[in-house]
Amino acid sequence: MRVKNFRTQYEEKSEERMKKKAYRIAWAMDPFVESATVNRRVFHFIKAFSLGLRVKIFPVYAPVDNRVAGNSSGLLIQWYERALKNAEKILKREVKKFKFKDLDKATVLENRKMSTDGAVKAIVDFSMAKDVDFILCSTHGRKGISRWLMGSFAESILLTSPVPVIIVGPHFKSISKVKKILFPTDFSDESKEAFEQFVAISADKNAEIVLFNQVNDRWDSMPVGYGGALASPASFPAPEKIRAELFEEARSQAAEWVELATSMGVECTALVKLGSNLVEDAVLKAQKSTKSQMIAMASQHE
Repeated sequence: MRVKNFRTQYEEKSEERMKKKAYRIAWAMDPFVESATVNRRVFHFIKAFSLGLRVKIFPVYAPVDNRVAGNSSGLLIQWYERALKNAEKILKREVKKFKFKDLDKATVLENRKMSTDGAVKAIVDFSMAKDVDFILCSTHGRKGISRWLMGSFAESILLTSPVPVIIVGPHFKSISKVKKILFPTDFSDESKEAFEQFVAISADKNAEIVLFNQVNDRWDSMPVGYGGALASPASFPAPEKIRAELFEEARSQAAEWVELATSMGVECTALVKLGSNLVEDAVLKAQKSTKSQMIAMASQHE
């Protein structure tokens, strides 16, 4: 119930702030990153994103180390308390490197379990208490053992947070302004809700939205009722006809969404393609072909 209530409050307050072009962002920082370029990359994104807007930044950090997660020995507790104090000093020093017009004090949150889930909960609770519009974090692109040790904070918070999340990837390049935003969608109700909210933000930024949908053209991936392992191909129309029907249905839905965005004063175009690429590959190809500086999409909460 807390999430539902928060969503209602969030939407009401967010709409009010949008009218004033004012936003509150919790920046989930990592003061111990291997390279200072990670935080610098996020800083450049904030500068580009906030152009023409009034933005208040809340720097925050919650420690994570899955090597000791759940260990409650006295020695580790003492080590954790010293690490927490050290993190506060480093975070404050790191924040001073970045010049923002409205920057709140840096905050280090407790996460005695040192787990990724614990850090995510601490950041989300902090963000809800501060009534922020977005949580902003970076991803290191870790793989293998390093990913297991540190966990995927960005992925976890994206899937569980009731507050919208912005993730700055490891390949982000500095830009002066966000001019074009790719919005991949499956045309679900959740995606449409996110789209409507994001259209309002795009209007504030005078940014163009490119709506993207891939219609899967593989027979074994067709929706139930059209074919695949659960149906006999002899009982249904030929795959070519099914693909054409699905493609036209997607184009029709996209046209409705484009009309909605246009009615709200936002330039919007649709890119609907037939293909069998993995979703992530299709999205990245679409981002590259449209030269979009940002990707916005809905996630399914766990």
